[in-house]
Amino acid sequence: MSAVPGSEERFKESLELAVKYAKELSCSKIHILAGLKPTSSPKGNVRCFNKMEQTYISNLKYACSRLKKDNILGVIEPICPQAVPNYFLDSFYQAMKYIKLINEPNLKLQLDFYHLQRLHGNITENLNMFFPYLQHAHPSQVQCPSLSGGVVSNRPFELYRDALKTFREFIESSPLMMIYNSIYNRGNTYY
Repeated sequence: MSAVPGSEERFKESLELAVKYAKELSCSKIHILAGLKPTSSPKGNVRCFNKMEQTYISNLKYACSRLKKDNILGVIEPICPQAVPNYFLDSFYQAMKYIKLINEPNLKLQLDFYHLQRLHGNITENLNMFFPYLQHAHPSQVQCPSLSGGVVSNRPFELYRDALKTFREFIESSPLMMIYNSIYNRGNTYY
């Protein structure tokens, strides 16, 4: 919900609840979901996009400031339209733009190989480009070629594994548990 205009207070309340759970569970990361673009607006509606972008940037800045107080990292993850239609953050380049613009050490990229392949292809080259900003990566459906858009090589996973070996602090600061600040109407469920 962080990119949805008019939901700023709800976002802040949700973030506070996520921080509370993260502290109780000793989690060091919170996934900040962007939210959905309105289905009623045309795909190319620049004014709608600009308003959502302003809201998103403002909420990410707020989240970074708030999370810093508890030494928690915020991560953002682009999601492909095949998985979540109308998701606001639907490009890794868009995510990098926001991470660079906000320029806070506690805002990083979460990468799912499936979404990267569906959105941009060329996992190996893109992984090299995004790695310096990456805090969490995971393979989901990418193992199934029929869903992955043609990923049939283990090379991206080997590249990721090798890169991790050189970033010991990355490994040490990447717990398996993450809390998701959910935009879906699933009650107060945190994954």
